[in-house]
Amino acid sequence: MARVAQRFADACEEELGRRAIEGLSKHSIRAMRDAVDTFMEVVDPSRSMRASDVTPAHVVRWIEAMRARSLAPATLLVRYRYLAVVMRGLAAVGALAENPMRDLRAPRARVPLISFPDDEALERLLNPLRYQDLNGPRDLAIIWFLSAAGLRRAELVGMRWSSDPTVSDLDVGTARARVLGKGRRERQIPLMAGMLTVLRSYLEVRAGSIHAGLPALWLGQDRKSTRL
Repeated sequence: MARVAQRFADACEEELGRRAIEGLSKHSIRAMRDAVDTFMEVVDPSRSMRASDVTPAHVVRWIEAMRARSLAPATLLVRYRYLAVVMRGLAAVGALAENPMRDLRAPRARVPLISFPDDEALERLLNPLRYQDLNGPRDLAIIWFLSAAGLRRAELVGMRWSSDPTVSDLDVGTARARVLGKGRRERQIPLMAGMLTVLRSYLEVRAGSIHAGLPALWLGQDRKSTRL
């Protein structure tokens, strides 16, 4: 009976706590909280509604309120999906009699086409980096990683370097890199020949840095800039 009478706000806090314990990224937790907060601003500003009273009509009212705020369609879709994750979790633990978003259709969001730079534009971007100090080879290697391996920013920044291959996230010898992705899931990335050439150049410059002993793969000219 206590579960039935539980406030929706309290149930959401418990769900976010469970997700954090499961290892969901801080970014995802913040996005879930943002979705929940905006939902309660619209349908439960006093935060007194019982979790069992939440209905699909509340979700529809929230969507309409977000559209009235001229929220970008893509942003609304992201919030909708994160709210849906919370609702599914609440239904799974019995805080909700049923998921109020189960039969709803997600808002449409047209994804704009991305125009890729041509070879001339890429050369203008990359060529000057080859002749700079530590930052040049580092930035060139980073651009290669982001474009060729499809890494996320957090995955890239979290990479570590060590002469011990069991500790290092980068193994030039076997042409592979290890990254920690969403949900703290580890994955291996093969390194192409062009990437290896750029990485070796960067590692040679890195070895001469006064901060070469730091575990971070990507170093800057001072200690503060080792975090991108």
